[in-house]
Amino acid sequence: MGEESVQRSFFERYLKEDGGGAKNVIIDATSLPNNIKSDWSAWGCSDGGVEMQFRFHCVVDQITKKPLFYRYVPGNISDISTLRAPINELKTMGLSKVLH
Repeated sequence: MGEESVQRSFFERYLKEDGGGAKNVIIDATSLPNNIKSDWSAWGCSDGGVEMQFRFHCVVDQITKKPLFYRYVPGNISDISTLRAPINELKTMGLSKVLH
């Protein structure tokens, strides 16, 4: 999954080259069950069961369907409580009016 600081730096440059500005976005939050010994793997609920997992959030431009950003969070954090973080990160990376 790589270093988070490297990912953030990449996405910041990527979004600036894409033009930034206002965009409507779609955020897909997917649970990824696993047996990996990692700080990101945690017990979480998905599909009616409880299993070790981490969550992967992918943000795409609603019009072009172009991927804009991704992040991962521990599996025990609910999607609704993590949606503000990628939105705020996108704003600091140049998408000034995302979900404004």
